[in-house]
Amino acid sequence: MKSSDIAGVASAMSSLLPIFEEEIWRKRVWDSCRLAIQRYRQGLSAGATVLQPAMRPAAEKAALVGLLTSRTPTILFAMPGQGKSYLALSAALAMAGSDVGGLPLVAPERRRPLFLDWETEEADQRERLYHLTGGSCNVEIGYKKMSGTFAQNLEGILSLIHEKGYDYLIIDSLLEAAGGLIEDTSVAAFKAAVGATGCGSLWLAHSAKNGNGDTAFGSTHWMGQARLAWSLEQQESDPNVLSLALVC
Repeated sequence: MKSSDIAGVASAMSSLLPIFEEEIWRKRVWDSCRLAIQRYRQGLSAGATVLQPAMRPAAEKAALVGLLTSRTPTILFAMPGQGKSYLALSAALAMAGSDVGGLPLVAPERRRPLFLDWETEEADQRERLYHLTGGSCNVEIGYKKMSGTFAQNLEGILSLIHEKGYDYLIIDSLLEAAGGLIEDTSVAAFKAAVGATGCGSLWLAHSAKNGNGDTAFGSTHWMGQARLAWSLEQQESDPNVLSLALVC
């Protein structure tokens, strides 16, 4: 390994953030670059493995069977007032290990969900949770009221994940979390920041206003970023029952 390789990368990274002018950060950047180069070279020189047939464990494939993927993003979109937040909270309850009124939400393993909310207030979510649980919740769902973009809050989100052990993110809503923009650069920055958490995620979005509800707003930018995308609609039913239909 050449010292010039490490020095070059460290110098480039140091120029990006003024905070790296502090000596402790200079050392951390240097050590990080050294480790990255070592791992990269090890990867290049690693031998091939023998491919054997095997099924991945269910928990590695799904956070909720048939509804949410485990590590890759899932998008849930609908027109306002259709029940996205209720369904997202129901998913969070199921992932955390709670029965949700008999709904067929199956989690292969328990998770610790964190609800990141750009859309509403904590009091609104507390009331929805009350209706879903009958006022008695025996599991923990993390909640944080958000402002600014997801990328701008990344350091704080990573701290929460580290301190509390959260391993699944519910992001409400997608457009606000990306800064209100649907340009390729903002989409890429958002996805990179979410990916940096190492968590699976559910992204809530609004349907396109000029369509019939079957596409998400800015879908040409967002749909390629998720493994699954669900359209949500309320169905005509008993006025005392919330009946929802999901279309993938």
